[in-house]
Amino acid sequence: PAVGTNACQEGLRTLNIEIAQSSDDAVESALQGSVGTVTLTGVSLPLESKQTIGFRFDNLPIASKTPVSNVYIQLTSYAAGAGIADFWIQDEDALNPLTFTTAAYNITSRPRFGSVLWNAAIWNAPNEAGVAQRTPDLAPLMQLRVGDKNWQPGYAVMFTISGAAMPAARYTAEY
Repeated sequence: PAVGTNACQEGLRTLNIEIAQSSDDAVESALQGSVGTVTLTGVSLPLESKQTIGFRFDNLPIASKTPVSNVYIQLTSYAAGAGIADFWIQDEDALNPLTFTTAAYNITSRPRFGSVLWNAAIWNAPNEAGVAQRTPDLAPLMQLRVGDKNWQPGYAVMFTISGAAMPAARYTAEY
């Protein structure tokens, strides 16, 4: 399964946080004829330029102002990728964001803050879950959330992944 991993400096504790429910991951289409359509998932997610994917990690046991490092989203390939691709990863600009719904534009209409570019390497085969299927370090985005004076343990964070000037590449991640 895909896992969001947070390593935080509370005594160098490592946390592995999984998607808790099917409404915590979703896909929003940008394809002609279905623009803004949101599908709640739980099995596989296509990473391509015509979609935005949302991941929500709930109930994070991290205290406010805790320094965090090495924050990643680890995916498992469902199929081989068709080429090198670039993706933008952003976080929702909200403390404790709500779970996703099927309402139109429920992912892209949310305010976002900060971004990290992911230059994804080619995924060679199904069922790979290594460095190539791991996002770059998202600690700078996570630190903005946890560093907020109003952050509380148990809050959630939400990240989106969307295509950025990519060739005809298609990646599919599995949960």
